Amino acid sequence: MTTALATRVDVDTGELHAFNVTEYVAGLNTGLTVQHQLAAAYDRAVLDLIGPNDVQVEGGRSFKKKSAWRKLQRHFNLSTQVVNVRHDSVGDTFLATVTVRATAPWGQAAEAVGACGTDEAVGRRTISMADALATAETRATNRAVSNLIAMGEVSAEEIGERKPADAPRAPARTAATPVVGGEVPPCPKCGGKMWDNRPDKAAGKRSAKSPDFKCRDTSCGEVIWPPRGGATTAPPPVPDYANPFDDEDEGTPF
Repeated sequence: MTTALATRVDVDTGELHAFNVTEYVAGLNTGLTVQHQLAAAYDRAVLDLIGPNDVQVEGGRSFKKKSAWRKLQRHFNLSTQVVNVRHDSVGDTFLATVTVRATAPWGQAAEAVGACGTDEAVGRRTISMADALATAETRATNRAVSNLIAMGEVSAEEIGERKPADAPRAPARTAATPVVGGEVPPCPKCGGKMWDNRPDKAAGKRSAKSPDFKCRDTSCGEVIWPPRGGATTAPPPVPDYANPFDDEDEGTPF
């Protein structure tokens, strides 16, 4: 039997060492038996431990929730440890990032990163900074456990709070013609000019529940609502221009 030799570099010292490729490949073949046993143990654990309340179905696929990953973590006797916590502000969004290390009894370890931002709020639910930190840790722990025993399977906490991508925007409403004169405030968000909807509201052309002012920049979309109580601020007076064709002399033939 021919022994294949190669060299490898020690990452700590930079020294070259002989590497027996033949022994390495033989070890891989032996390891296949262990991997088959581990995969079978995982499948059996999922079948016996995971119930309907431990999974979330999305798009015809099932994703394991936090409870499922904790059951599997306990079954395989995996230990987890938070090794890093970081939080940043991106605009108005609070972003939490947590790194978790999972260690198996057979000596293998895996680290994973989980992140969560307060902009993931959906519907009426608002994610606080505490929620973002807790969710980031849950995602990181699920990933670390999954990397050790489930080949990196995605957890339910990573898909449950996502907003629809590129949701179509509602068409902008036609704004009222700006009134000449009077006080029209600048946009409180972008500082640009705003449309004054008060005259149209007073004339019944617009709903009384519509905003008094709306930013002219459609990409901004900022509005100013009437004071509490629904009373719209008085619109600026519209000059009463004389009709140049209204002649008091009714004898004029035209």
